[in-house]
Amino acid sequence: MVRLRFIKITYLMIGFVLLCAPAVEAQAPRASDPAWFVKQEWAARVGVRDLIARDAEVKAQVDQSNYDVQHYHIVLDIDPSTETIAGRVTAVVEATVATGSLVFDLLEGLTVSSVLVDAVPVSFSHQNDLITVTLAAQLAPAQQADVDIFYGGSPGTLNDELNVPAFSFDTHGNDELLIFTFSAPTFARAWWPCKDVLDDKATGHIVVTVPDTLVVASNGYLQQTVDNGDGTKEVTWAITYPIATYLVSLAISNYDVFRHYYHHAVDDSMVVEYYVYPEDRAKAEIDFAPTVPMIEFYSGLFGEYPFLDEKYAMAEFNWSGGMEHQTCTSYGKRLISGNNRNDRIIAHELSHQWWGDMITPGEWRDIWLNEGFATYCEALWNENLNGSESYFDWMERSRGTYPFSGTVYDPVDIYGYTVYYKGAWVLHMLRWVMGDGDFFAAMRAWGADIRFAYGNGVSADFQAVCEGVYGSSLDWFFGQWLNWVGEPEYTYYWKAEGAEGPQRVYLTIDQRQSGDAYVMPIEVVFETIAGTVRDTVRVTVWNDRRTQQFILDSNARVTDLYLDPLGWILGDKSEGSAESAQSMRISPSPFNDVTSITYKVTTAGDVTLIVYDVTGARVKTLQEGPLAAALHTVDWDGTNDSGNRVASGVYFLDLQMPGARVTQRAVILR
Repeated sequence: MVRLRFIKITYLMIGFVLLCAPAVEAQAPRASDPAWFVKQEWAARVGVRDLIARDAEVKAQVDQSNYDVQHYHIVLDIDPSTETIAGRVTAVVEATVATGSLVFDLLEGLTVSSVLVDAVPVSFSHQNDLITVTLAAQLAPAQQADVDIFYGGSPGTLNDELNVPAFSFDTHGNDELLIFTFSAPTFARAWWPCKDVLDDKATGHIVVTVPDTLVVASNGYLQQTVDNGDGTKEVTWAITYPIATYLVSLAISNYDVFRHYYHHAVDDSMVVEYYVYPEDRAKAEIDFAPTVPMIEFYSGLFGEYPFLDEKYAMAEFNWSGGMEHQTCTSYGKRLISGNNRNDRIIAHELSHQWWGDMITPGEWRDIWLNEGFATYCEALWNENLNGSESYFDWMERSRGTYPFSGTVYDPVDIYGYTVYYKGAWVLHMLRWVMGDGDFFAAMRAWGADIRFAYGNGVSADFQAVCEGVYGSSLDWFFGQWLNWVGEPEYTYYWKAEGAEGPQRVYLTIDQRQSGDAYVMPIEVVFETIAGTVRDTVRVTVWNDRRTQQFILDSNARVTDLYLDPLGWILGDKSEGSAESAQSMRISPSPFNDVTSITYKVTTAGDVTLIVYDVTGARVKTLQEGPLAAALHTVDWDGTNDSGNRVASGVYFLDLQMPGARVTQRAVILR
């Protein structure tokens, strides 16, 4: 076995974004994915939201907004025998305001020996995982400085109890050395001093001196490799596109390397590289074959691959999932099968190069802009390969066997099932609302917008871009799907009236879930027959109430009716009986503020609808007078005839109309 005794890494700036996507046997996801449970276990250990919250509390006591990092240079010596590092990080910073101090992130487990500013020693403190550098003289706004931080020790995690190494010394195969990093979400500070935030991207270089038996995979493009003539070689990577600190990564081993090429022009191409363990080379060649077709597909859909001047690569590492490091995805050993069973994970990680790497969330609460987008890109790749029917089947299966919990925006678990899969459903439904043309135009506009490309964006920014393409407000859409818990539960009832020819269809849609009514356009499809000619009619209704009636006209006899048959809208849909559509329905019940009462008058005439309490006393008259033969809806806001709110309890609604009388109960819970 070859052991690495000494590694010198000069001018480091690498890239890193997280995904632990589920591994599956087919193109549609399953709730039982083994890698999914690995990710869930990891997320549970880390307590990511709590970790970020604690970090925010600490950083609230300091100010890192007084400077921007322009470039990072890291010189790093790695000693595998002691599993320690010693290094120097040079940060080229630019002051945003006049300031006399700068604050960087670095774990206290690593010791800082000295700090220089423009080659002059300055005083500093290292407490609470923060390095506070006191400048010899104030920096003026827009003034730049080079800050050199010398440090060393044992790299690790933010908390030893987490057992998630940000810098790993490991082995594979016949005890071959493997070194890899894993910095998401806030672990970059576990092995190098930096401004460890989402929204301060920088460029950089990395120069690695290693024994000539080892191969280094990293971000950017390979600038040069120099044989030092002493059993070592110097490998230089250049990172010319801005990158977030949590995307910075490193992978070193005795990799086999093979290549494909993405031909983005008639006379030009970009290298696509694969760094794999020698023992997995044959299987990897099969599994990674779809990568270039995926780059071609996403480039056509979203705009050109965003790091065209560098590369795309995948580097094998010892984990169950994948991690979409900028231009160099880390791909778990367990995912390499030799039968393409995990193609969708390759698609997921690749699509992150647009969504997460090129445009990085401005805040962790917007993580769905990474993971929801990349998960939806799996569905798009599946649609590209297998057609629309397979696409809709993929979306339906992605719901799993249990409901989504929490919200998509500002989620409890930033790497949870809701962020990935309900986030994907948000895009799926947005496609339905906007239509294919506007939706994909909006995705391209999002990637091309110079305010966000190679920088940061938040949910409100994405909404604004979509609204610019769509031409009207989408606040009603994003407000409910990003911020509400749960999903709608639709029950619909219909009855067609008329002769064998043209018919009038009475359709009622109830939303049975708790909480407010969802607002969505819903496709209604009815099958018709005229003589021996059968046809399918598609119409769209605007549903914005818990109980809502629609009158639709058909030129032929309607034989069946379906609500959202393709599955554009997240939520359960069930058909009620035609007979129940003629009775009185109260939704919701129990209720707090307001409920809707829907009833059908079959014969025009005088109709009364009166609320009584359990003693038989009249509470409120909701309807009194003549009504046409049709479906009718009235709201009761839980007040009496005097306008006062009534107490919690059971109430009875008595409906009297020509030829019928119906009584049902409603429950108020205050």
